[in-house]
Amino acid sequence: MLSDPETIDVITPIAEDALLLAIMDLYPWPDPDADERLDQFQRKLDAYCRYVIGQTFENEHPKIDRSKLVISVVTITPASKRMRKIQAVYTPSDPSYEILVRFADGDQVTQSEVDVAAKKPWWKFWG
Repeated sequence: MLSDPETIDVITPIAEDALLLAIMDLYPWPDPDADERLDQFQRKLDAYCRYVIGQTFENEHPKIDRSKLVISVVTITPASKRMRKIQAVYTPSDPSYEILVRFADGDQVTQSEVDVAAKKPWWKFWG
C-alpha cells in the first residue's frame, strides 16, 4: 500500500532470473492528482530501490539479475499524469540499476506499443 512505504507489497517471479515487484495503490483517491498521493508514490519507489540493492534482496533472491526487474503499479483510482511520467527508477548504487515502472490500471496498450515491445528485450521496454 502507498501509505506503508517500507513494505514491498508483492513479489512475483516472471522468469528464472527476473522478478515483478508490485505496488498496490488501493485507496479510492477523491483527487487522483493529489500531492500526497504523488509523495507517497515517490517514497514507495525509493524504498523499492533501496530493497533491490540491499542485502535482504540478495539473501531472498540470489539468482535474480537486478537488471531484470519491473515495478507494476496496481491502482483502483487511475494513476495521475505526474505519476505516469515516472517510467523508470534508478537505484542509488554502483552499479546503478534501471527498473522499469508500468501501470496496471486498465489503460489500453496500443498495437504500436506491442510492435515496439516485440522488437526489444522486456527489461529494456521503456520510452
